[in-house]
Amino acid sequence: MLFGNHRTLVLGILGTMAGVVGSVGGMSAGAGVLEILGFIGIGIAGLALAVGYVVVASKRPRYGGRRR
Repeated sequence: MLFGNHRTLVLGILGTMAGVVGSVGGMSAGAGVLEILGFIGIGIAGLALAVGYVVVASKRPRYGGRRR
């Protein structure tokens, strides 16, 4: 149940941010192609985790609470 945990969403957001910041920083610092592709891969993996969590959470039945 990887995608059912809220920690997956947090990890996905952090991975996406690391990918974006690392790619932009690498491009501005003149890093090589492999370093930039590595950060892009981290960003894509983070985005996949975040989207996977949202898809699983949207299919989960909602708790309605007690009816009075």
